Amino acid sequence: NPGHLLIIPNRHVGEFTDLKRSELHELNELIQLTLRVLKDAYEPAGFNVGLNLCSAAGAGIPEHIHYHV
Repeated sequence: NPGHLLIIPNRHVGEFTDLKRSELHELNELIQLTLRVLKDAYEPAGFNVGLNLCSAAGAGIPEHIHYHV
């Protein structure tokens, strides 16, 4: 889809609970920036932001967490 992005931490982490506080902060700042850029570029009516954790939840890369926007 146009505007679909993945936000991935620099460190290879498979478990959300293993992220450091600084990594969580950086990921949230990147999500915020991404929403601003996409809003300016596409003027969407809304956004979906989410995680698929583990293969059973649909994670395509279960050993490296990532957000979908």
